[in-house]
Amino acid sequence: YNNIGSIYQKLGQYDNALEYIGRALEIATEIKDNELIATFHNRLGRVYAAMGDKENAREHFQQAIDMLPEDHQEALDSKEMLITL
Repeated sequence: YNNIGSIYQKLGQYDNALEYIGRALEIATEIKDNELIATFHNRLGRVYAAMGDKENAREHFQQAIDMLPEDHQEALDSKEMLITL
């Protein structure tokens, strides 16, 4: 689902991207994989940022940051994305 969502994002089909990455997030949540959950929050944040929805983007980036160690690459990426919003 994540890969399909990423393709939709690259095509500018953001609603479809949100749907598929959201499905990936649901699965990661069901299996309680915090690293994947954070990754998908970061990806959702990127889609929202591309859509110009800064509020939702910030929310997802912050959730990714809160779930991971401070020096984790996904947390660092999310922090960088927050700065650019």
